[in-house]
Amino acid sequence: MPSVLVLQDAELNFTPTTSIPATGWISAKLPANALSKRSSSGENGIINAWARMSFNGSQFGNRAVALYTENNRERLVVFLNGTEVFRNSPDDNARVLGWNHPYLAPLPSALVDDARNEIVVRVSSRADLNLSIGQVEIGPHDILEKRYYLQNMLRISGPLASNFTMLFLTAAVLLLWLVRRSEETLLWIAMTGVFWFIRNYHFFTYQAPVDPRIFGEITYYSIYFAIAASLSFCVDFLKLPNRKIIIRTMFGLCFLFSVGRFIIVQFQGQDAFINLAALSIVVAVTWLLIKDWIRNPTPDHALLVSAVVSIVIMSVHDIGRSANLNWWDGMGFHAQPFIGLLLFVVFLVSIGRRFVDALNDVERANQTLEVRVATARRDLAQSELARRELEVLNAIESERERLMREMHDGIGSNLITALAIAKQADESPRTIQTLRRAISDLKITVDSLAPVQGDLVALLANFRHRLEPDLREAGLKCVWKVEPCPSLPWLDSVNALQMLRIIQEAVSNVLVHSSASSIEIGAKPATLNGEEGIETWISDNGVGFDVNSISRGRGLSNMKARAESLGGEFLKETKLDEGTKIVLWLALSRVRYIT
Repeated sequence: MPSVLVLQDAELNFTPTTSIPATGWISAKLPANALSKRSSSGENGIINAWARMSFNGSQFGNRAVALYTENNRERLVVFLNGTEVFRNSPDDNARVLGWNHPYLAPLPSALVDDARNEIVVRVSSRADLNLSIGQVEIGPHDILEKRYYLQNMLRISGPLASNFTMLFLTAAVLLLWLVRRSEETLLWIAMTGVFWFIRNYHFFTYQAPVDPRIFGEITYYSIYFAIAASLSFCVDFLKLPNRKIIIRTMFGLCFLFSVGRFIIVQFQGQDAFINLAALSIVVAVTWLLIKDWIRNPTPDHALLVSAVVSIVIMSVHDIGRSANLNWWDGMGFHAQPFIGLLLFVVFLVSIGRRFVDALNDVERANQTLEVRVATARRDLAQSELARRELEVLNAIESERERLMREMHDGIGSNLITALAIAKQADESPRTIQTLRRAISDLKITVDSLAPVQGDLVALLANFRHRLEPDLREAGLKCVWKVEPCPSLPWLDSVNALQMLRIIQEAVSNVLVHSSASSIEIGAKPATLNGEEGIETWISDNGVGFDVNSISRGRGLSNMKARAESLGGEFLKETKLDEGTKIVLWLALSRVRYIT
């Protein structure tokens, strides 16, 4: 793979023209910074700096070649073998801020010679602004394109996205502070966002919104107040001793730094000392935060100390790679555009943690209060509730006993009398059998009115007691196979009657149709489709029947409908000459049937 050439050996020229100078070239090294003092002002006060380099085109073969450059101030024009191939501004009067923008200039293959090729770069700016020529690289287009996109993300699109995100959040925090003016920490967060956005705006914008000189001063001086606002949040949020004095001192020093830098710049001096002094404030406050963290080790302290230490590291990194010092290239881009969002997010997380803790405290207090209120209400209402429940139970019991008594003494007595008369009058067996069934039905109905309390076994036992005389008279042996079963909480008198009707219908079918000699009544715990329940069955050893041959009669369908109303399952098993078994499965819980 062809390597990328870093063109460091160059010739410089400071002729204030728009065409490539023919003479006046001097040897130099790239990158070349602080060229304003060496340039002469031309038309409209514009100063130029030219750089001439060369490369051999044969080493790249047939691959497309491009030029990559960065850190140029401000307007840039690139020439290949005397032909202009790239410029970053439409004219020489545009307010372009190109110093932090990377540029990729494809070199037309028709202009690239296999032998020596001449690259000329011209940068131009106003006489009162900085002028510099950055690093220039020549290489395969695909390789330099990847470098360009990476640097563009780290220098331009990344800072742009992070700072506008911070600006949006700042607006939200500012609105919140307007609602709660007493929360000074919200104001410090909002000020942090505003000052850091102003400071970082010149990193990613392409054109100055106002005069470039004024714009540059605004963005530069705002860093002092961005630092002061950020540290003020930490000091106020952690409630450091003498925090108001510390905050006033920081803003006072930042004002003095601004005045001091303005004076130094007017006399063409270096502002590195002022920047290092501002950084010393950050270090001093960081030390105060660490001391307070040692006395009171909390997650908030750890989070804020880590954030402020990150400021120190990033600031040292950016100061060292500034054009007037150029101690190192560092990461290859400025870290400062990301400091604002980092601090802003950390501050929001700290506020959010405290807000969540406050909500949890309020919630716990509300829960405690609710428990106390509920306990008081329960204690106050306990006697009244018990009295009302007792009244309701007594009323229900009285009504049940009245109905049972009326049915037994009234309807029951009349039916028994009618049966006696029918026997004396030698009525037909069908009439006598009908009266007996009516008496049995009445007994079952009366039994269902008795308190059941979910005891299926007791209900079956009572049914067996009522049924045995009829079975003996019919010559049927009763086999009892009922196991201990759990309680059915939902089995009240209404549902008990439904269940007894199913069993009664099954027994009636045995008596009328089966020609059986024995009948089995059984119940046991059983699981159906993974759900716990109780299985109750009636079986006989009679003739059975062919299900497909039954064309009339609603006995089985009625039994199935009753089972479904109970939320249960109705099953029948029968074969000719092998008997019949009717199964009713009931779930322990009926929650699944509630819609």
